[in-house]
Amino acid sequence: MKQLSLAFIFTVFWFTSFSQYLRTPSEIYKMAEQSSINFQSDTSSFELVEVEYPILKDIYLKDENDSLRVITYMTNKKSEKYRKKARKFEKNKKYHKAAVFLEKAYKKDTSNADLIKRLAELVWKTGEIRDAIKLYQKVIASNEYDFEAHFAISALYEIDGKYKKSLNHMMLAHLYNRNNVEILDSMKTLFSRNDLKYATANFQPKYHIESTNDTTVLIQTIDSTWQSYAYCKAIWAYENDYSENKKSISDQSIEIIEEKECLLCALITFEETKSEHKKIPAMKKLSNALLTQKIDQFLLYEHLLKSNPKLAYQLDEKSIVKLKTYLTDAKTKK
Repeated sequence: MKQLSLAFIFTVFWFTSFSQYLRTPSEIYKMAEQSSINFQSDTSSFELVEVEYPILKDIYLKDENDSLRVITYMTNKKSEKYRKKARKFEKNKKYHKAAVFLEKAYKKDTSNADLIKRLAELVWKTGEIRDAIKLYQKVIASNEYDFEAHFAISALYEIDGKYKKSLNHMMLAHLYNRNNVEILDSMKTLFSRNDLKYATANFQPKYHIESTNDTTVLIQTIDSTWQSYAYCKAIWAYENDYSENKKSISDQSIEIIEEKECLLCALITFEETKSEHKKIPAMKKLSNALLTQKIDQFLLYEHLLKSNPKLAYQLDEKSIVKLKTYLTDAKTKK
């Protein structure tokens, strides 16, 4: 009864307006059986390959068409002579003089955000914390997605005793570069100082799908929960027009619709298979996210942003706020 109740709540509260368009595990398996493609399951020799999640190295900006582009910083010849002098003074630890010349360089190249960040670093070294904060604020005002600026200003706010602002910017730095270890470790430290405990779900679906020829797809998993998830993924990947036909059921991205359907299959199977409850703790966290109506945040933070960190740049402000709330309230309070 508990399993049926949870599956019902899962459907009603997570998917609401388009839940009727999503398939359950039994429906997915039936599709696989009736497909012209031969979907084969193998649980005998599966070994999970450790996933290396991408870490963003570049700073991105949205252009006028809402498309992402990498920011490249071109050296302005008019500013270069001042930059050289600034570097010379900085090398000799004469930070005030270095800052004076870098500010002159900036006045010759005001659109260069990298120059502002370098100037902010020098001003920071002089001890002028609030002036450095103002410079980083300029960077963030021109590009909300600059995780380097959020990371730096977080440290400055902490020094200045503005702990709430420090935590806010550190979470933004983390969300805009989900897999950056230095930022994550710094956020964990800030959480501890603010009486919060960071706890990730360590969510990693355990499966492998391989097309062995034009008509055969091999699905490798270690248990029935991930088998339901993997079959759903295989249907999305290989069944003709399946993903295309799903685009019209919601205004959410097709990636999110796909993940919701496949996680629905996984969670229903998990709730129906008591022997797997202790083996997959991440699924229990998914169940808890359901009951607290934080499913979208779980899906984004624990899974999608890890696989595709640039997805954060497509989220609106409301979604980012909900993710920060998810981090501080839904899963991390002591």
